[in-house]
Amino acid sequence: MVVQISESCDASQLEVEVFETAFGKTWLNHDAHGTEFFNAKGLQLVDVQGGQQITKVGVQLGSN
Repeated sequence: MVVQISESCDASQLEVEVFETAFGKTWLNHDAHGTEFFNAKGLQLVDVQGGQQITKVGVQLGSN
């Protein structure tokens, strides 16, 4: 996602919220981090019912 602002602004005053909507199925991994794929047993197909969920995103401020 890219947000372009045509006028200068104070970045400390900028606030961005991102929401995600997802419905259907997805794979969820319940194995411990770093488990080798041949030892993995925690992968499970689960239902997703996420309407307008706040999403964590990384923000990089810069200028072109």
